[in-house]
Amino acid sequence: MMKPMRLAPSIRFIPILLLAAFALVSSHAAYAATKTQGQKQPSESAAELQAKYAAYPVTGQKIKVLIVPGHEPDYGGAEFADVKERDLVVPIADALAAQLRVDPHFEVVETRSATAWDPTFAAYFKSAWRSIESFITANKKATTRAISKGSLDADEESVDHITADPDVAKRLFGITKWADDNGVDLAIHIHLNDAPGHSTADPGPYSGFALYVPDHQFSNGAPSLAVANALAVRLNAYHATSTLTGESAGVVEDQDLIAVGADDTASYPSVIAELAYIYEPQFWHPQARAIATTDYANELYQGVEDFFGVKTASKYGTTVLPYPFAGTPLIATSSPEAYALQATLHRLGYYPPAGEGFMDCPVSGLMGPCTVTALKAFQKSQGFEQTGTLGPKTRAAFKKLLP
Repeated sequence: MMKPMRLAPSIRFIPILLLAAFALVSSHAAYAATKTQGQKQPSESAAELQAKYAAYPVTGQKIKVLIVPGHEPDYGGAEFADVKERDLVVPIADALAAQLRVDPHFEVVETRSATAWDPTFAAYFKSAWRSIESFITANKKATTRAISKGSLDADEESVDHITADPDVAKRLFGITKWADDNGVDLAIHIHLNDAPGHSTADPGPYSGFALYVPDHQFSNGAPSLAVANALAVRLNAYHATSTLTGESAGVVEDQDLIAVGADDTASYPSVIAELAYIYEPQFWHPQARAIATTDYANELYQGVEDFFGVKTASKYGTTVLPYPFAGTPLIATSSPEAYALQATLHRLGYYPPAGEGFMDCPVSGLMGPCTVTALKAFQKSQGFEQTGTLGPKTRAAFKKLLP
């Protein structure tokens, strides 16, 4: 996205005893009751969320996860060549939601499809429009008062963001209000990044992922950071953090982003996952897009489960491996095979090649010199002829090393 929208003007869970699980029933029930009555409550802490997850077999209370594909069904978001961010993020969100729903501890809600808002949200925007406006006004006044009294420091933004259309901003605040009123425990907003200064025909200079979280002074700041750190570990296993100044740490605090709780509006942890820049080959090129979509969604899923202390079944931290290679991807072409080859070589310690990093040699599905160099280095280590192509011996070695 052309930077996240705003209004202008790893904690590992230690299993608890059954007795503690019983003790959680009344506290979580009371918390849920106040949330669903529409009262703004402080966010649950990371430890409380983890305890709630563990207590599910006793309490029956699920972790309610809200998945928000960035922007609107027919409006907004980054565009490059013939692809639109608002369309690309939906299958990622769908794949993430599908994986989370397999875990009985989760109740998952998605805000929209590629073509329409979920009926619940479409109806809510109509029926609650006035109350959403009041919600925005009241919280903005509270922020202004807090800053004037010195109880909240107004932070400078580390990254500039594009201002949202007023109605779009109201709907985004409306999602936050709906989540507050309906007992949401965690929200993940799925986006692709972009930056100004390049045409829709020429890629920009930046690459990599960034995760945005609320300001640490907000009630949902600390648990959001804990979730984001878990997601970042999984994403960083196969992808670089953003090269944009201000995003290079991977996890970025922001006080003004509506999605993560601007004006301290969100009573739950919320994270914006900007998975890559829209012009990066794994999302721009349709040949590699499907495998990247599934893989990035899986990395987010694993990060969520890591946060809750759950060991996932993923053997190599990716849905790609092991891969049934049949031939060598052609140079300067994009393909699932090239994406899988890069992931394979990375897992084995040869990609990016020596002296390079993910920023210059990403797992992108685009076959180029980095991949050939890494493949030759692997072949040399095995005593094979260094052809830079996927012959029978190399494929057999991959199969043996990554069964």
